[in-house]
Amino acid sequence: MFFLSYESVLHPQLTYQLAANSLSFDECDKMFKPVYNTLLHASGLQRHMNRTLVRASKQFAGLQITHMYDFHG
Repeated sequence: MFFLSYESVLHPQLTYQLAANSLSFDECDKMFKPVYNTLLHASGLQRHMNRTLVRASKQFAGLQITHMYDFHG
């Protein structure tokens, strides 16, 4: 349920707004950290889960959460 809301609401909003900004990876990571923590908590996982696994595709048993830095290229 929470990934559906992430994909249908939050992801498009971030993609639209980030097109006009120029942010470093560290700035994006700092802003996206609360989102990661919320999504991980909602899925019943620890908030300290390795971010590589969080971003990995479902083919590799990841959660396939796109990092904010990857939105704006």
